[in-house]
Amino acid sequence: MTNRRNFIKGSTLSGLGALTILPNISFASENNLKSVQISIENHKKGKVYQPLNQLKINTDILTNIEVSDGNGSVYARFLNIKTANFYIAGALGNQTISAVDKNGKVISKFNFKVDTSTFIEDETGTYKELNNVIHWSMIGRAPGMDGGGGLAMPILAEGKFYYFFVPWLRDHVHTLKGMKYYFPDIKSAMELFAKYQREDGMIADNVYYSSKELTM
Repeated sequence: MTNRRNFIKGSTLSGLGALTILPNISFASENNLKSVQISIENHKKGKVYQPLNQLKINTDILTNIEVSDGNGSVYARFLNIKTANFYIAGALGNQTISAVDKNGKVISKFNFKVDTSTFIEDETGTYKELNNVIHWSMIGRAPGMDGGGGLAMPILAEGKFYYFFVPWLRDHVHTLKGMKYYFPDIKSAMELFAKYQREDGMIADNVYYSSKELTM
């Protein structure tokens, strides 16, 4: 029987394709470079890319390239190149293409933003519509504000905002099971209930405004 951990590890690397994990290498370039011009083909200022988008790197001279994700982890590496294609992977956020010399010292950088939201695209549109119906069923009747992926109600308590899908604890928890795929803030409402837990262990069942601030 194939070891499950080894199988998963091998499958993950094969699926990403462009991913190369090379913790200790000697760079091919022997040039003592001082500056390298790095660009992404067809890039526009402010453009946001999706994971698994394929990007093409161009440089003005032969150099070694590392691509790092939003957490600073290198997930692609190219040696002695002027152009290369790679698929975006790793953590979301500000990712970096770095030109490095033969000692691994960074010479130049090019930053680009990676972000995403839950969506489905299919040939007939059937599953795209299903996704929209599921999302709408969780947010369509909730008064509130657009929170960048879903509709959430902001609750202001002691100068901090907390976001609810439903102010009733049990319904919020059930809605949260689905909304975690659409909304970036999935912790603050639960943190609010914990913040106001009584000394005897009891937790409020609902939240509502008495004025500008929270009453529980």
